[in-house]
Amino acid sequence: DKEKVTKVKKIYSALTEAFDRAQAIYGPYNEWNYPENSDSYEVDMKRITEFMKVSKDCGYEPGCWSDSNLLDGTGNTYGEPGHSSYSVLLADGTGLTIYDNGFTRIIVDIDGPNKGKKQEGDDIFEFSIRYFDVGDENDSITEGQNVNQLYPDVRPNSWTGKYTTASWPRYTTAWVIKNGNLDYQKCMDELNWETQTSCK
Repeated sequence: DKEKVTKVKKIYSALTEAFDRAQAIYGPYNEWNYPENSDSYEVDMKRITEFMKVSKDCGYEPGCWSDSNLLDGTGNTYGEPGHSSYSVLLADGTGLTIYDNGFTRIIVDIDGPNKGKKQEGDDIFEFSIRYFDVGDENDSITEGQNVNQLYPDVRPNSWTGKYTTASWPRYTTAWVIKNGNLDYQKCMDELNWETQTSCK
């Protein structure tokens, strides 16, 4: 778990730095211009990873990403090649794929396409970029967040129907970065964001 936490924090730092550098050159993300007939996912990925070491650019083809599952093991087509997500492989073996589902989302496979469980919250972690101001106080992704910043994703635990005071994330990236553990794999029902951030 410590190794995974380290990897998640490392890629968060790298993505944040790269995204901020891209904005310094190309302007605020919500004002990015795209060449005529260009692919926005490809442009976004190339602009952000311009400041990262990329070993392979797979585009929409297999080789940099494999299909992933939610934390409960159910299938998830987001991030799978052929489902409108653009993928690259970084020099350190990390897989990145980008797509848009209301927000621009960058999903990270800290083990790369050929290792690990391919399971969100274990080796798959998601980040989002806000490019418009929703102002919806019921949306846990957007509440209190600024436009044109990259965030570790947090959502209610929609696959079990739970929505507690913990606002337990469907995507667990923010938990790992804030609390430095993957204890939701061991004692999810005991945890909350305020007072119980690890297993007893």
